Amino acid sequence: MSRILTPAVLYLILIISPLFAQNTNEIKGVVMDQESGKRIPFVTIYDAQTFEGTSSNEEGEFIIKRVVYPKKLVLSHVSYRQDTIVVKQLGKDLQIKMEALVEVLPEVVVGTYANNLVIKASEKIMRTYGKMFYGKAIYRQVTRWDGEPAEFQEIVYNTKSNNIKFVAGSVRTGRYAVKKDVSLWFRNTSAFTRGFSMYPTEKGKPYSMQDLISSDPVKNFDFEVANLIKDKNSEIAIVKFVHRAYPDFMNGELYINTEDYTLKKIKMKSMDVFVNTHDINIKALNQVLNIEYHFKDVLDSLSSLDYVKVNIAADIIIDGHESKKLNLNSYAYFYETKFSKPKKVKYKTYQAKENDRWMIDKSKYDPRFWKENPYVKRTPAEEEIIKTFDKDGSFGRIIDDSELF
Repeated sequence: MSRILTPAVLYLILIISPLFAQNTNEIKGVVMDQESGKRIPFVTIYDAQTFEGTSSNEEGEFIIKRVVYPKKLVLSHVSYRQDTIVVKQLGKDLQIKMEALVEVLPEVVVGTYANNLVIKASEKIMRTYGKMFYGKAIYRQVTRWDGEPAEFQEIVYNTKSNNIKFVAGSVRTGRYAVKKDVSLWFRNTSAFTRGFSMYPTEKGKPYSMQDLISSDPVKNFDFEVANLIKDKNSEIAIVKFVHRAYPDFMNGELYINTEDYTLKKIKMKSMDVFVNTHDINIKALNQVLNIEYHFKDVLDSLSSLDYVKVNIAADIIIDGHESKKLNLNSYAYFYETKFSKPKKVKYKTYQAKENDRWMIDKSKYDPRFWKENPYVKRTPAEEEIIKTFDKDGSFGRIIDDSELF
């Protein structure tokens, strides 16, 4: 019998509507480090006038469709100097080189300096926490068992978000595929993007991340400035954090602007229990969650979600002897972020016992739409996975309710 794995968070109701787009005017390219030539992943690339755009993928590649020339593009990354280019007409793929910012060790400072940075950043977030942004997000996820792709999912969301989390949403369209010979799969892969919170809106565990961004972050966490990223007119402190009582279970880094205390990025590692199953003969051991939040500036005093990146790794033990290596990667990029709430769009907060895939199944799988609307350019590896799943007839095949545990 097939078995379902469930991230131990929450579930989501999805609402589907058909979408189509078609245009041959597009800008394609790759973003690289100026010195090393190494490709730069997850660079935010947006129109200087409309602020709409995309992100480079894990290979540093990007694509922008439906372009009206000339197009002025801004490239932004927390570790690189912001750059602006003008594309005058359709041409060859771009090769854009960005200058890395200087990263230096901090001078000896008073021990409370890191604490003050985090407190100030938390206060800024709490002051504007109630301000909502409305837009869209593309969510993409690949699950691998023993290194082999077994599950793929893409969802386009309507989003309601604030300066720290994905607050609520609904699905515009989505697709899901699982290999026919796979007997283990996830029920709600978007749980960590939609259901995870670093803000104390509800009571968490004794070592909850919800204590990190709070009125008293130093109550449970220790902070230390590890490095400083210096630009001409700004400085970002990389502040390491670790939970005082559970150091092995909760640690990471905060990227904070030292002048205006804007939180630029959160990187967190946790070894809490994130995967469970309805089958008592399946155990998940050595679980590790890595999650990264990146934020983009909207106004001088406001920032919003830019992307959320998740990786889950674990050893899955089946029937006490068979072992499989689980590796799940997902990436959600937020775009067309605005203050005004669209009319006739419904938003639902992430709720327990709801399921991504059941709602995706309400929409007919349309290969043409996904080919013409990548939003964030897929990597060659992702394209190969999609090609294999299409050939196998996996898209549009949702597991029957009777197979669920």
